[in-house]
Amino acid sequence: MTDMIKMRLDTDRYLIKTENCQGHEIVCREYLAVPYVENPTAPDHQCLNIYVPVAVDGIDVNAEGVPIVFQNKISGYRSYSVTTEQRRTPRKTRFETPVAFPRIGPGEGIPGRMANAGALQFTPLLERCVLVIPGNRGKDNLMGGKWFGKAPAPIIDLKAAIRFLRFNKDRIPGDTEHIISVGSSAGGGMSALLGASGNDPEYEPYLDSVGAAKERDDVFAAVCISPIQDLEHQDMAYEWQYGRLPVHLPEGGVLPPVDREISSSLSELFEEYLNGLGLELRGGYGIFTPENYKEYHYREFIKPSAERWLRSQDKETVRVYLEDRPWIHWDGAEADFDFADYERYLGRIKRLVPFDTFEFSNAENTLFGSEDEPAAHFTEFSIRHCMGDSADISELVKAQRRLINPFTKLREGTGRVAQHWWIRNGAKECGAAVPLLHILDSQLQQKGIEANFRFAWDKGHCAEDDRPEMMQWIRKITGQVNSCS
Repeated sequence: MTDMIKMRLDTDRYLIKTENCQGHEIVCREYLAVPYVENPTAPDHQCLNIYVPVAVDGIDVNAEGVPIVFQNKISGYRSYSVTTEQRRTPRKTRFETPVAFPRIGPGEGIPGRMANAGALQFTPLLERCVLVIPGNRGKDNLMGGKWFGKAPAPIIDLKAAIRFLRFNKDRIPGDTEHIISVGSSAGGGMSALLGASGNDPEYEPYLDSVGAAKERDDVFAAVCISPIQDLEHQDMAYEWQYGRLPVHLPEGGVLPPVDREISSSLSELFEEYLNGLGLELRGGYGIFTPENYKEYHYREFIKPSAERWLRSQDKETVRVYLEDRPWIHWDGAEADFDFADYERYLGRIKRLVPFDTFEFSNAENTLFGSEDEPAAHFTEFSIRHCMGDSADISELVKAQRRLINPFTKLREGTGRVAQHWWIRNGAKECGAAVPLLHILDSQLQQKGIEANFRFAWDKGHCAEDDRPEMMQWIRKITGQVNSCS
Protein backbone atom coordinates (compact mmCIF):
# COMPACT_ATOMS: atom_id res chain seq x y z
CA MET A 1 0.00 0.00 0.00
CA THR A 2 1.45 3.34 -1.03
CA ASP A 3 2.30 5.74 1.81
CA MET A 4 0.36 8.80 0.71
CA ILE A 5 2.18 11.11 3.11
CA LYS A 6 5.56 10.23 1.59
CA MET A 7 4.18 10.88 -1.90
CA ARG A 8 3.47 14.52 -1.12
CA LEU A 9 5.72 17.05 -2.81
CA ASP A 10 7.81 19.03 -0.33
CA THR A 11 6.94 22.53 -1.56
CA ASP A 12 9.74 24.07 0.54
CA ARG A 13 12.46 22.14 -1.27
CA TYR A 14 13.33 24.15 -4.36
CA LEU A 15 15.87 26.43 -5.99
CA ILE A 16 15.36 29.73 -7.75
CA LYS A 17 17.51 29.62 -10.86
CA THR A 18 18.02 31.58 -14.06
CA GLU A 19 18.05 29.72 -17.37
CA ASN A 20 18.68 31.09 -20.85
CA CYS A 21 16.62 29.98 -23.83
CA GLN A 22 16.79 31.39 -27.36
CA GLY A 23 18.13 34.73 -26.11
CA HIS A 24 15.56 35.08 -23.33
CA GLU A 25 16.21 35.04 -19.58
CA ILE A 26 13.94 32.72 -17.61
CA VAL A 27 13.78 32.72 -13.84
CA CYS A 28 12.25 29.49 -12.60
CA ARG A 29 11.56 27.58 -9.43
CA GLU A 30 13.16 24.14 -9.64
CA TYR A 31 12.18 21.06 -7.67
CA LEU A 32 14.99 18.62 -8.35
CA ALA A 33 15.35 14.84 -8.00
CA VAL A 34 11.89 14.39 -6.51
CA PRO A 35 11.02 10.67 -5.96
CA TYR A 36 7.75 9.72 -7.64
CA VAL A 37 7.25 6.16 -6.37
CA GLU A 38 7.19 4.70 -2.88
CA ASN A 39 9.12 1.47 -3.63
CA PRO A 40 11.82 2.38 -6.18
CA THR A 41 14.18 -0.27 -7.51
CA ALA A 42 16.39 2.50 -8.95
CA PRO A 43 16.09 5.58 -6.69
CA ASP A 44 18.43 7.70 -8.83
CA HIS A 45 16.24 7.03 -11.89
CA GLN A 46 12.71 6.96 -10.45
CA CYS A 47 12.61 10.64 -9.67
CA LEU A 48 11.80 13.79 -11.62
CA ASN A 49 12.55 17.49 -11.98
CA ILE A 50 9.84 20.15 -11.98
CA TYR A 51 10.54 23.60 -13.45
CA VAL A 52 8.04 26.38 -12.76
CA PRO A 53 8.48 29.71 -14.60
CA VAL A 54 8.62 32.71 -12.27
CA ALA A 55 9.63 35.45 -14.73
CA VAL A 56 10.54 35.76 -18.41
CA ASP A 57 12.72 38.70 -19.44
CA GLY A 58 11.89 40.47 -16.19
CA ILE A 59 8.11 40.05 -16.51
CA ASP A 60 6.47 38.02 -13.75
CA VAL A 61 4.71 34.81 -14.72
CA ASN A 62 1.68 33.34 -12.97
CA ALA A 63 1.98 29.58 -13.56
CA GLU A 64 -1.32 28.63 -11.96
CA GLY A 65 -3.43 26.68 -14.42
CA VAL A 66 -0.87 26.60 -17.25
CA PRO A 67 -0.18 23.42 -19.28
CA ILE A 68 2.36 20.92 -17.94
CA VAL A 69 4.87 19.74 -20.54
CA PHE A 70 6.00 16.24 -19.55
CA GLN A 71 9.23 15.75 -21.50
CA ASN A 72 10.81 12.31 -21.31
CA LYS A 73 14.47 11.81 -22.22
CA ILE A 74 14.37 8.16 -23.24
CA SER A 75 16.87 7.35 -25.98
CA GLY A 76 17.59 3.85 -27.21
CA TYR A 77 15.45 2.50 -24.35
CA ARG A 78 18.24 3.37 -21.91
CA SER A 79 17.63 4.54 -18.38
CA TYR A 80 17.66 8.25 -17.64
CA SER A 81 18.47 9.97 -14.35
CA VAL A 82 17.80 13.59 -13.45
CA THR A 83 20.22 13.38 -10.52
CA THR A 84 23.77 14.74 -10.54
CA GLU A 85 25.90 16.09 -7.75
CA GLN A 86 25.70 19.57 -9.25
CA ARG A 87 21.91 19.66 -9.32
CA ARG A 88 20.88 17.94 -6.09
CA THR A 89 18.69 20.11 -3.85
CA PRO A 90 19.47 19.98 -0.11
CA ARG A 91 16.39 18.99 1.86
CA LYS A 92 14.40 21.83 3.42
CA THR A 93 16.58 24.43 1.72
CA ARG A 94 15.25 27.38 -0.21
CA PHE A 95 17.40 29.73 -2.28
CA GLU A 96 15.77 33.11 -2.86
CA THR A 97 18.37 34.40 -5.29
CA PRO A 98 19.49 32.93 -8.60
CA VAL A 99 22.00 30.12 -8.12
CA ALA A 100 24.42 29.22 -10.89
CA PHE A 101 25.12 25.56 -11.55
CA PRO A 102 27.66 24.23 -14.03
CA ARG A 103 26.23 23.18 -17.36
CA ILE A 104 26.22 19.44 -17.95
CA GLY A 105 27.76 18.38 -21.22
CA PRO A 106 27.95 15.21 -23.29
CA GLY A 107 29.29 12.26 -21.38
CA GLU A 108 28.65 13.71 -17.93
CA GLY A 109 25.91 12.47 -15.65
CA ILE A 110 24.98 9.13 -17.23
CA PRO A 111 27.75 7.61 -19.38
CA GLY A 112 27.11 8.19 -23.06
CA ARG A 113 24.05 10.36 -22.55
CA MET A 114 23.41 14.05 -23.15
CA ALA A 115 22.28 15.15 -19.70
CA ASN A 116 21.44 18.67 -20.86
CA ALA A 117 19.00 18.59 -23.76
CA GLY A 118 20.29 21.83 -25.25
CA ALA A 119 18.70 25.03 -26.48
CA LEU A 120 15.15 23.70 -26.85
CA GLN A 121 14.86 22.05 -23.44
CA PHE A 122 13.49 25.13 -21.71
CA THR A 123 11.19 26.29 -24.53
CA PRO A 124 8.09 25.31 -22.50
CA LEU A 125 9.21 27.67 -19.72
CA LEU A 126 9.70 30.43 -22.25
CA GLU A 127 6.10 29.87 -23.28
CA ARG A 128 4.88 30.04 -19.65
CA CYS A 129 4.33 26.30 -19.21
CA VAL A 130 5.44 24.14 -16.31
CA LEU A 131 8.14 21.68 -17.43
CA VAL A 132 8.52 18.22 -15.92
CA ILE A 133 11.46 15.97 -16.83
CA PRO A 134 11.14 12.43 -15.44
CA GLY A 135 13.86 9.89 -14.94
CA ASN A 136 13.19 6.26 -15.79
CA ARG A 137 14.58 2.76 -15.64
CA GLY A 138 15.82 1.23 -18.87
CA LYS A 139 17.46 -1.68 -20.60
CA ASP A 140 20.90 -0.91 -19.11
CA ASN A 141 19.91 -1.17 -15.43
CA LEU A 142 21.88 -4.01 -13.85
CA MET A 143 22.38 -4.77 -10.17
CA GLY A 144 23.67 -7.93 -8.53
CA GLY A 145 23.78 -9.64 -11.91
CA LYS A 146 20.06 -8.97 -12.49
CA TRP A 147 18.56 -6.78 -15.23
CA PHE A 148 15.73 -4.74 -13.74
CA GLY A 149 14.91 -2.16 -16.40
CA LYS A 150 13.54 -4.42 -19.15
CA ALA A 151 10.18 -3.71 -20.77
CA PRO A 152 7.73 -2.57 -19.59
CA ALA A 153 9.79 -0.69 -16.95
CA PRO A 154 10.23 2.56 -18.97
CA ILE A 155 6.50 3.07 -19.56
CA ILE A 156 5.66 2.03 -15.99
CA ASP A 157 7.94 4.76 -14.67
CA LEU A 158 6.48 7.42 -16.95
CA LYS A 159 2.97 6.47 -15.88
CA ALA A 160 4.01 6.52 -12.23
CA ALA A 161 5.49 10.02 -12.66
CA ILE A 162 2.23 11.30 -14.15
CA ARG A 163 0.31 9.76 -11.27
CA PHE A 164 2.64 11.56 -8.86
CA LEU A 165 1.84 14.88 -10.54
CA ARG A 166 -1.89 14.25 -10.24
CA PHE A 167 -1.53 13.20 -6.59
CA ASN A 168 0.16 16.57 -5.98
CA LYS A 169 -2.16 18.63 -8.16
CA ASP A 170 -2.87 21.03 -5.27
CA ARG A 171 0.85 21.52 -4.62
CA ILE A 172 2.17 21.86 -8.16
CA PRO A 173 1.46 24.95 -10.25
CA GLY A 174 0.06 24.04 -13.61
CA ASP A 175 -3.01 22.16 -14.73
CA THR A 176 -2.76 18.37 -14.31
CA GLU A 177 -5.71 18.01 -16.70
CA HIS A 178 -3.49 19.53 -19.40
CA ILE A 179 -0.43 17.26 -19.30
CA ILE A 180 1.37 17.26 -22.66
CA SER A 181 3.64 14.26 -23.15
CA VAL A 182 6.74 14.89 -25.31
CA GLY A 183 9.37 12.44 -26.53
CA SER A 184 11.68 11.63 -29.45
CA SER A 185 12.68 8.34 -31.11
CA ALA A 186 12.26 5.59 -28.49
CA GLY A 187 10.97 8.33 -26.21
CA GLY A 188 8.57 9.34 -28.96
CA GLY A 189 7.26 5.78 -28.96
CA MET A 190 6.79 6.01 -25.19
CA SER A 191 4.96 9.32 -25.64
CA ALA A 192 2.65 7.64 -28.15
CA LEU A 193 2.09 4.81 -25.68
CA LEU A 194 1.16 7.28 -22.94
CA GLY A 195 -1.29 8.83 -25.38
CA ALA A 196 -2.78 5.44 -26.30
CA SER A 197 -3.03 3.69 -22.94
CA GLY A 198 -4.22 6.11 -20.28
CA ASN A 199 -5.40 4.32 -17.13
CA ASP A 200 -5.21 0.92 -18.82
CA PRO A 201 -5.77 -1.69 -16.06
CA GLU A 202 -3.18 -4.05 -17.57
CA TYR A 203 -0.40 -1.83 -16.16
CA GLU A 204 -1.84 -1.70 -12.65
CA PRO A 205 0.11 -4.63 -11.13
CA TYR A 206 3.39 -3.14 -12.34
CA LEU A 207 2.48 0.28 -10.95
CA ASP A 208 1.48 -1.25 -7.63
CA SER A 209 4.82 -3.05 -7.42
CA VAL A 210 6.78 0.23 -7.47
CA GLY A 211 4.37 2.03 -5.16
CA ALA A 212 2.82 4.45 -7.65
CA ALA A 213 0.10 6.80 -6.48
CA LYS A 214 -3.49 5.68 -6.97
CA GLU A 215 -4.26 8.33 -9.55
CA ARG A 216 -4.95 8.55 -13.29
CA ASP A 217 -2.06 8.36 -15.79
CA ASP A 218 -3.78 9.55 -18.98
CA VAL A 219 -2.39 12.59 -20.82
CA PHE A 220 -4.18 15.42 -22.58
CA ALA A 221 -1.92 15.39 -25.64
CA ALA A 222 0.95 13.36 -27.08
CA VAL A 223 3.88 14.93 -28.94
CA CYS A 224 5.77 12.22 -30.83
CA ILE A 225 8.98 13.14 -32.67
CA SER A 226 10.14 10.24 -34.90
CA PRO A 227 8.47 7.70 -32.61
CA ILE A 228 9.86 4.16 -32.70
CA GLN A 229 6.83 1.92 -32.23
CA ASP A 230 5.26 -1.39 -33.25
CA LEU A 231 8.61 -3.13 -32.85
CA GLU A 232 7.30 -6.50 -34.00
CA HIS A 233 6.70 -5.01 -37.46
CA GLN A 234 9.62 -2.57 -37.77
CA ASP A 235 11.88 -5.02 -39.61
CA MET A 236 9.15 -5.87 -42.10
CA ALA A 237 8.26 -2.23 -42.71
CA TYR A 238 11.91 -1.15 -42.99
CA GLU A 239 12.70 -3.74 -45.64
CA TRP A 240 9.50 -2.92 -47.50
CA GLN A 241 10.48 0.76 -47.62
CA TYR A 242 14.28 0.62 -47.92
CA GLY A 243 15.08 -2.94 -48.95
CA ARG A 244 16.04 -2.17 -52.56
CA LEU A 245 17.48 1.29 -52.02
CA PRO A 246 21.19 2.11 -52.28
CA VAL A 247 23.23 2.13 -49.07
CA HIS A 248 24.11 5.62 -47.86
CA LEU A 249 26.71 5.69 -45.10
CA PRO A 250 29.12 8.34 -43.78
CA GLU A 251 32.60 8.17 -45.23
CA GLY A 252 34.35 5.12 -43.86
CA GLY A 253 31.10 3.43 -42.88
CA VAL A 254 30.63 -0.25 -43.68
CA LEU A 255 27.40 -2.18 -44.06
CA PRO A 256 27.28 -5.95 -44.71
CA PRO A 257 25.69 -6.90 -48.04
CA VAL A 258 21.90 -7.08 -47.88
CA ASP A 259 20.53 -10.59 -48.36
CA ARG A 260 17.84 -9.93 -50.96
CA GLU A 261 15.96 -13.13 -50.16
CA ILE A 262 15.62 -12.23 -46.47
CA SER A 263 14.77 -8.64 -47.31
CA SER A 264 12.07 -9.74 -49.76
CA SER A 265 10.58 -12.18 -47.26
CA LEU A 266 10.26 -9.42 -44.65
CA SER A 267 8.82 -7.05 -47.24
CA GLU A 268 6.14 -9.56 -48.20
CA LEU A 269 5.22 -10.04 -44.55
CA PHE A 270 4.71 -6.30 -44.19
CA GLU A 271 2.36 -6.22 -47.16
CA GLU A 272 0.31 -8.98 -45.53
CA TYR A 273 0.26 -7.02 -42.27
CA LEU A 274 -0.74 -3.75 -43.90
CA ASN A 275 -3.47 -5.31 -46.01
CA GLY A 276 -4.90 -6.98 -42.93
CA LEU A 277 -5.30 -3.70 -41.02
CA GLY A 278 -7.94 -2.15 -43.29
CA LEU A 279 -7.13 1.40 -42.20
CA GLU A 280 -8.42 4.50 -43.99
CA LEU A 281 -6.00 7.15 -45.20
CA ARG A 282 -6.65 10.88 -45.12
CA GLY A 283 -7.88 12.89 -48.07
CA GLY A 284 -10.08 10.33 -49.79
CA TYR A 285 -7.30 7.88 -50.65
CA GLY A 286 -9.32 4.98 -49.32
CA ILE A 287 -7.91 1.96 -47.53
CA PHE A 288 -4.18 2.11 -46.80
CA THR A 289 -2.53 -0.44 -49.10
CA PRO A 290 0.97 -1.11 -50.44
CA GLU A 291 -0.24 0.21 -53.81
CA ASN A 292 -1.33 3.69 -52.71
CA TYR A 293 1.36 4.43 -50.11
CA LYS A 294 3.85 6.20 -52.37
CA GLU A 295 1.32 8.49 -54.01
CA TYR A 296 -0.24 9.32 -50.66
CA HIS A 297 3.06 9.94 -48.90
CA TYR A 298 4.32 12.09 -51.77
CA ARG A 299 1.21 14.18 -52.42
CA GLU A 300 0.05 14.70 -48.85
CA PHE A 301 3.34 14.94 -46.95
CA ILE A 302 6.66 15.01 -48.83
CA LYS A 303 5.81 17.41 -51.63
CA PRO A 304 4.23 19.94 -49.20
CA SER A 305 7.29 19.57 -46.96
CA ALA A 306 9.64 20.47 -49.81
CA GLU A 307 7.47 23.41 -50.84
CA ARG A 308 7.29 24.83 -47.32
CA TRP A 309 11.06 24.79 -47.06
CA LEU A 310 11.75 26.19 -50.53
CA ARG A 311 9.29 29.06 -50.01
CA SER A 312 11.01 29.96 -46.75
CA GLN A 313 14.45 30.44 -48.35
CA ASP A 314 15.92 33.31 -50.34
CA LYS A 315 16.49 32.88 -54.07
CA GLU A 316 20.25 32.37 -53.85
CA THR A 317 19.92 29.66 -51.20
CA VAL A 318 17.33 27.88 -53.34
CA ARG A 319 19.50 28.17 -56.45
CA VAL A 320 22.53 26.62 -54.77
CA TYR A 321 20.41 23.95 -53.12
CA LEU A 322 18.75 22.87 -56.36
CA GLU A 323 22.05 22.76 -58.24
CA ASP A 324 23.00 19.81 -56.03
CA ARG A 325 19.56 18.20 -56.41
CA PRO A 326 18.63 18.40 -60.08
CA TRP A 327 15.86 15.84 -59.56
CA ILE A 328 13.78 18.53 -57.80
CA HIS A 329 11.87 20.85 -60.14
CA TRP A 330 10.81 24.18 -58.62
CA ASP A 331 8.96 26.99 -60.39
CA GLY A 332 8.89 29.37 -57.44
CA ALA A 333 5.54 28.16 -56.20
CA GLU A 334 5.33 24.41 -56.63
CA ALA A 335 7.82 21.56 -56.34
CA ASP A 336 7.74 18.40 -58.38
CA PHE A 337 9.94 15.34 -58.41
CA ASP A 338 9.80 11.64 -59.10
CA PHE A 339 9.24 9.59 -55.96
CA ALA A 340 11.83 7.04 -57.11
CA ASP A 341 14.47 9.81 -57.22
CA TYR A 342 13.45 10.87 -53.73
CA GLU A 343 13.80 7.28 -52.48
CA ARG A 344 17.26 6.93 -54.00
CA TYR A 345 18.21 10.19 -52.29
CA LEU A 346 17.19 8.64 -48.95
CA GLY A 347 18.96 5.30 -49.31
CA ARG A 348 19.26 2.89 -46.41
CA ILE A 349 21.60 3.19 -43.44
CA LYS A 350 20.70 0.09 -41.41
CA ARG A 351 21.95 -3.43 -41.76
CA LEU A 352 19.77 -6.45 -42.29
CA VAL A 353 17.93 -7.18 -40.01
CA PRO A 354 17.60 -3.61 -38.73
CA PHE A 355 15.79 -4.06 -35.39
CA ASP A 356 15.51 -7.66 -34.17
CA THR A 357 19.03 -8.51 -35.26
CA PHE A 358 20.06 -12.12 -35.54
CA GLU A 359 23.01 -11.60 -33.18
CA PHE A 360 21.18 -9.50 -30.51
CA SER A 361 23.23 -6.39 -31.33
CA ASN A 362 20.49 -3.75 -31.33
CA ALA A 363 19.02 -1.56 -28.62
CA GLU A 364 15.66 -3.17 -29.19
CA ASN A 365 16.97 -6.68 -28.44
CA THR A 366 18.23 -5.57 -25.05
CA LEU A 367 14.86 -4.06 -24.14
CA PHE A 368 13.40 -7.57 -23.95
CA GLY A 369 14.09 -10.64 -21.87
CA SER A 370 14.11 -11.66 -18.23
CA GLU A 371 16.20 -10.37 -15.34
CA ASP A 372 18.73 -13.07 -16.23
CA GLU A 373 18.82 -12.38 -20.00
CA PRO A 374 20.75 -9.42 -21.42
CA ALA A 375 18.80 -9.64 -24.72
CA ALA A 376 16.10 -11.59 -26.53
CA HIS A 377 14.45 -11.96 -29.92
CA PHE A 378 11.07 -10.30 -30.12
CA THR A 379 9.89 -11.26 -33.62
CA GLU A 380 8.92 -14.69 -34.90
CA PHE A 381 10.89 -14.07 -38.09
CA SER A 382 14.26 -13.57 -36.39
CA ILE A 383 13.95 -16.33 -33.82
CA ARG A 384 12.88 -18.84 -36.47
CA HIS A 385 15.68 -17.77 -38.80
CA CYS A 386 18.16 -18.42 -35.99
CA MET A 387 16.61 -21.41 -34.23
CA GLY A 388 14.38 -23.16 -36.75
CA ASP A 389 10.79 -22.98 -37.96
CA SER A 390 9.35 -24.47 -34.77
CA ALA A 391 10.92 -21.84 -32.50
CA ASP A 392 8.76 -19.20 -30.87
CA ILE A 393 9.39 -16.20 -28.69
CA SER A 394 8.72 -16.66 -25.00
CA GLU A 395 5.45 -15.76 -23.31
CA LEU A 396 7.36 -13.18 -21.29
CA VAL A 397 8.57 -11.40 -24.42
CA LYS A 398 5.11 -11.56 -25.98
CA ALA A 399 3.74 -9.82 -22.91
CA GLN A 400 6.56 -7.27 -22.94
CA ARG A 401 6.09 -6.27 -26.57
CA ARG A 402 2.31 -5.84 -26.24
CA LEU A 403 2.78 -3.64 -23.16
CA ILE A 404 5.08 -1.23 -25.02
CA ASN A 405 3.22 -1.10 -28.35
CA PRO A 406 0.84 1.87 -28.77
CA PHE A 407 -0.69 0.20 -31.84
CA THR A 408 -1.83 -2.74 -29.73
CA LYS A 409 -3.36 -0.43 -27.14
CA LEU A 410 -5.12 1.66 -29.78
CA ARG A 411 -6.63 -1.48 -31.30
CA GLU A 412 -7.70 -2.92 -27.95
CA GLY A 413 -9.28 0.31 -26.73
CA THR A 414 -8.70 -0.61 -23.07
CA GLY A 415 -7.14 2.73 -22.16
CA ARG A 416 -8.07 6.38 -22.46
CA VAL A 417 -6.71 7.84 -25.70
CA ALA A 418 -5.39 11.42 -25.80
CA GLN A 419 -7.53 13.55 -28.09
CA HIS A 420 -4.64 15.69 -29.35
CA TRP A 421 -1.54 14.42 -31.18
CA TRP A 422 1.48 16.15 -32.71
CA ILE A 423 3.59 13.85 -34.93
CA ARG A 424 6.80 14.99 -36.59
CA ASN A 425 9.55 13.28 -38.56
CA GLY A 426 12.36 14.20 -40.89
CA ALA A 427 11.60 13.84 -44.61
CA LYS A 428 15.07 12.34 -44.98
CA GLU A 429 14.41 9.62 -42.43
CA CYS A 430 16.23 6.42 -43.36
CA GLY A 431 16.76 4.82 -39.98
CA ALA A 432 13.16 3.80 -39.18
CA ALA A 433 10.07 2.76 -41.11
CA VAL A 434 7.96 5.74 -42.15
CA PRO A 435 4.86 3.68 -43.13
CA LEU A 436 4.36 2.92 -39.44
CA LEU A 437 3.86 6.64 -38.80
CA HIS A 438 1.03 6.59 -41.30
CA ILE A 439 -0.45 3.54 -39.59
CA LEU A 440 -0.42 5.46 -36.28
CA ASP A 441 -2.07 8.45 -37.95
CA SER A 442 -4.69 6.22 -39.59
CA GLN A 443 -5.47 4.46 -36.31
CA LEU A 444 -6.07 7.86 -34.73
CA GLN A 445 -8.24 8.92 -37.68
CA GLN A 446 -10.28 5.76 -37.13
CA LYS A 447 -10.99 7.03 -33.60
CA GLY A 448 -12.01 10.47 -34.86
CA ILE A 449 -8.71 12.10 -33.88
CA GLU A 450 -6.93 14.22 -36.48
CA ALA A 451 -3.26 14.41 -35.64
CA ASN A 452 -1.12 17.43 -36.48
CA PHE A 453 1.27 15.42 -38.64
CA ARG A 454 4.00 16.52 -41.02
CA PHE A 455 7.62 16.12 -42.10
CA ALA A 456 10.62 18.46 -41.86
CA TRP A 457 12.20 18.73 -45.29
CA ASP A 458 15.65 17.23 -45.87
CA LYS A 459 16.09 16.41 -42.19
CA GLY A 460 16.64 13.01 -40.64
CA HIS A 461 15.60 11.10 -37.57
CA CYS A 462 14.23 13.14 -34.65
CA ALA A 463 14.10 16.26 -36.80
CA GLU A 464 11.56 18.99 -36.24
CA ASP A 465 11.56 22.47 -37.69
CA ASP A 466 8.66 24.13 -35.89
CA ARG A 467 9.05 23.99 -32.09
CA PRO A 468 7.53 27.50 -31.70
CA GLU A 469 4.54 26.33 -33.74
CA MET A 470 4.24 23.31 -31.45
CA MET A 471 4.00 25.62 -28.45
CA GLN A 472 1.33 27.67 -30.23
CA TRP A 473 -0.56 24.42 -30.82
CA ILE A 474 -0.31 23.58 -27.12
CA ARG A 475 -1.70 26.99 -26.18
CA LYS A 476 -4.54 26.56 -28.67
CA ILE A 477 -5.66 23.08 -27.57
CA THR A 478 -5.45 24.01 -23.89
CA GLY A 479 -7.17 27.38 -24.28
CA GLN A 480 -4.09 29.33 -23.23
CA VAL A 481 -3.35 32.60 -25.02
CA ASN A 482 -0.24 33.89 -23.23
CA SER A 483 2.97 34.10 -25.24
CA CYS A 484 6.46 35.46 -24.81
CA SER A 485 6.32 37.32 -28.10
